[in-house]
Amino acid sequence: MNFTKAHLVLLSASVGLMGLGIAAGLPAQAETESMDELEAKLDAVWEHSNQLATATSKCTVQRVEDEWKASGSPKKVKGKADLTDEEAIAAYECIKETMYPRFAKSDLPGAKDFHTWNKYNTIPYQSGTHGNRYVNNWGDDIGKAYGGFEETKSVPVGSVLVKDGFHVTMKGEVKRAPLFTMVKKEDGFNAGTLNWEYALIFPNGKTMGVTNGKNSKKVQFCADCHNAAEENDGMFFLPDEYRVTSN
Repeated sequence: MNFTKAHLVLLSASVGLMGLGIAAGLPAQAETESMDELEAKLDAVWEHSNQLATATSKCTVQRVEDEWKASGSPKKVKGKADLTDEEAIAAYECIKETMYPRFAKSDLPGAKDFHTWNKYNTIPYQSGTHGNRYVNNWGDDIGKAYGGFEETKSVPVGSVLVKDGFHVTMKGEVKRAPLFTMVKKEDGFNAGTLNWEYALIFPNGKTMGVTNGKNSKKVQFCADCHNAAEENDGMFFLPDEYRVTSN
């Protein structure tokens, strides 16, 4: 299942009044909230997470940086750069060396070794429900059925699915994104999340929240979005053109 505007609208229902600007909300609010407003609220979360990174990335995308300089090198530029496939691959290869050790500071499932697991995309791709960042999809061996995509209606208890990523500013700077994890738990864990444990780990290894754990309400927006895919056990699947078909 690819992300649609309807899924984004569902996500907007969870954007609200918590400390980082996200919380569970009412569907009526989502219906009146524009996509631009939703993107701005999501950006507030991602920008905060980037500020928590312990060091600034030295990775850049030369073409984007050159275009910024050609425009007079304005100090304030908004938005995220669109990349070619080759640029997306190179940007990730650069930033991953400083990203992996930071996430590894967390003891949450997958944080230390997700990048050694099954990877389900061929190259980083833009995800509209993750701030339009470039992301990768990973899963452990227990959850390898995820590789069946829409044919997969459920995965076993203990399955862990992870999404890492980055974005590039209009100055050409490559910025780390948070790590999103979802762990399939036993029946009765949390019916409101379809028994998934969601977590968001900032780029410095600190946790924003965990379902049924500390700051659980701050990651409720994950379930509010994923519950739209109830027919696939709360799992969304990446665009066809970026899928690895051999898993």
